[in-house]
Amino acid sequence: MMKWFEKHNKTSFFIALIIASFIFYMSSQPYDPVPTIKLQLKSTIYHIGIFFLLCLFLMMALSKGKNKEWLSFAILLSFFYGVTDELHQLFVPGRHATIRDVLTDSVGIIFAFLIYYITIEWRNNKNTFKKDKS
Repeated sequence: MMKWFEKHNKTSFFIALIIASFIFYMSSQPYDPVPTIKLQLKSTIYHIGIFFLLCLFLMMALSKGKNKEWLSFAILLSFFYGVTDELHQLFVPGRHATIRDVLTDSVGIIFAFLIYYITIEWRNNKNTFKKDKS
């Protein structure tokens, strides 16, 4: 499935834009949270998951599965978006910026990088092994 998104990198980029728009929309929603463990767990899962997807689709769109040098750009772009998202929340009633959210976003970004990088390496080694056998 990843190969399809790499081959159709414009689709991957479009999905990344949709995810970024969704993050912006969710961050624009004012609320008066009642701090509970359950709410914090949902928030943590949301931050890790949404930034995992954002970074993954950015990496597939930019690297196309071949150019590993674009991976660092996708990581930095995802991290920068996480920071600006928190700054944006300073202007939303009932919301606030937290370093905790930026760190949680970073966990999702790092997971996306590790999974994608390992997948690329595995694919490249598999293809090299097939060529050596021929």
